[in-house]
Amino acid sequence: MLNNKYRLSRTKKVAYVQKGLAGAPSHGWGRLLSNQGLMTILILGALVLISVPAIRNYTQERAINLEINEARAEIDRYASKNKELNDVIGYLESDQAVEEKARLNLGLKKQGEKVVVIVDRPQVSENSLAQANSSQSELSNPHKWLNYFFSIKPL
Repeated sequence: MLNNKYRLSRTKKVAYVQKGLAGAPSHGWGRLLSNQGLMTILILGALVLISVPAIRNYTQERAINLEINEARAEIDRYASKNKELNDVIGYLESDQAVEEKARLNLGLKKQGEKVVVIVDRPQVSENSLAQANSSQSELSNPHKWLNYFFSIKPL
């Protein structure tokens, strides 16, 4: 068959048979799959097709984990605030808080107690008031106006 078709010698015919080219077309799938460059491209393409969704899933998972951590932190903040509010409620419901509010807001006292009110007033002696009034009355009218607007002391 090879002799008629290609007119090959016996040694060339053996060489073709050993190479696997005898009777096989030179452009078939077997030759394409044996090409290393094409196989590399196919493998890289498959890796890209697999890795793109994997990367997308990874980024979504990180975003969800970040949201979960933020939600947990917010839950912890609300739990601590809730504990503080429960402590305040517990104090306000106690007898001590009721007594304190009655004393401060209503001016009530217990039996046998004496209430002392201390008023904080600035201490001004009558002599200093008299001296200020007498010095003001001795000033002329323009000096009083200057004192009023510019706080200038007379000479």
